[in-house]
Amino acid sequence: MRKTVVSLLFLLVVVISSTVFLLPSYILTTFRENETKDQLKTLENLANKNNRPEVIKGLDDINKKISSVKIGDDFAYYDLLQKILSEKPQSVHVASIITQEKIDKDKTVHTVQLNGISDTRDDLVNYKSVLDASGKYKEVYLPISSLASETDVEFVMNIETI
Repeated sequence: MRKTVVSLLFLLVVVISSTVFLLPSYILTTFRENETKDQLKTLENLANKNNRPEVIKGLDDINKKISSVKIGDDFAYYDLLQKILSEKPQSVHVASIITQEKIDKDKTVHTVQLNGISDTRDDLVNYKSVLDASGKYKEVYLPISSLASETDVEFVMNIETI
């Protein structure tokens, strides 16, 4: 008799504790299900409206505006960036690349600005020297302020094409 009472009490404790722990999860799941159903109904209503011709007209207008913009002299930045980055040692980390185009005496000058961090100053100076020695660039400019620290050197390097 005593074993039966203890077993029933143990079973009762298990049922109560599982109910206490699982009930919040059930409520949260039910709430999320209802919220998802509401979002689905909203999306279906938006899709069923007859506003597609307006969207297509808007896209056509945007495409016309994009095609009317002339894109320079079709300079191949991909090739230029590939050459610059192929010379980069693993210890020099480029965080951003900015390309610029300006007209100087009826000639278009392309400039690439590299921003990043080099593990050491020597690695950065060697990278600049390799770019200078290649003869592929008009100027490789690395400000002296970029060489202020020995390690974890933040830099801005400007490379001007020939």
